[in-house]
Amino acid sequence: MYSDEDSDSSHSIIKSYSRYISKPYLHLYDEDEARAREHAAWRRRDTKDKPHEPFSLPFSTHVVRHLSELRALHTLTVRDCLVTENVLSGSELDGIELPVYNLCLRFTSETTNMWHILPLCPSLRTLSIFSPFRFDVPVPSDEVWTRCRFFPHLERLTLTHIHSSSLNDLAFALLSVALVSELHITHFKLHTMYGVRDAEILFLLRAIQNAPIEVLVLEGLAEAEPALFSRIGECFESTLVALTLIRRASIRQVGDREITWPRPTWKYAPHLSRLTKLQHFDWNSFCPFTTVPSSSLLDFENGFLEILTDMTEKMKAMVTLSA
Repeated sequence: MYSDEDSDSSHSIIKSYSRYISKPYLHLYDEDEARAREHAAWRRRDTKDKPHEPFSLPFSTHVVRHLSELRALHTLTVRDCLVTENVLSGSELDGIELPVYNLCLRFTSETTNMWHILPLCPSLRTLSIFSPFRFDVPVPSDEVWTRCRFFPHLERLTLTHIHSSSLNDLAFALLSVALVSELHITHFKLHTMYGVRDAEILFLLRAIQNAPIEVLVLEGLAEAEPALFSRIGECFESTLVALTLIRRASIRQVGDREITWPRPTWKYAPHLSRLTKLQHFDWNSFCPFTTVPSSSLLDFENGFLEILTDMTEKMKAMVTLSA
């Protein structure tokens, strides 16, 4: 673990940035070190248990103090930084807060303690969590969530590469927040590398059901039964405008390719009838064009189905007469 005495490099980076105090955004990482990290990650893929020296810049109390002085700063991206012991304990921060509204954290297996940056940002409106190298990010402990004060203001939440085994912890955290304060999340995206059972997704939906969700993205469904569609319709019938659902066919599938869903399309459609404001719907259900071309929708709307039924009945009648 880094200490503040080891943080000269990050300290100098923030001090040099202070000359441009009018700029509203900051990417906190060292590009050369990030490239070295990427190269090292590939070299270590077969030697995970061997000790190695981390490349990360330290996120120290010096960094926090300088960032807090940049009053025009509203967007902060922190990539692959290790949080120092003094920041973890908060012993030297004296109530210092970061003025950012938009925060993006990029995790690796060595920098999972970056979750402790969240309590320093009480005014967040947008929070994005992601990870490269196909590393699943574990959800932090309750001790971190209880110190976060941004939830009453948070509007957009993106959680990418979240570890599927941590979803219940995430749901419990959001549910605890919803019990004491009103959620204002309008955009919610959850991405998991491997498929998640419907029961866990339903529990997560319960935690955010009172939020005014307008855009909902769930990438990483394992089962995706019609009951899940029904629950989404119940939770967000008066607010949801856009919905994206991505199912995983097996644990080997990590991309978002088209696959066969467990039920035919017409089994799912009625469960979305409650979503009267829905304008955009996307899912990775494989639908052969030879079976149902998109142009058929116009024919159905123009009464093609009734015409086809009449023609079928007439043909049956002609066959009966000829017999």
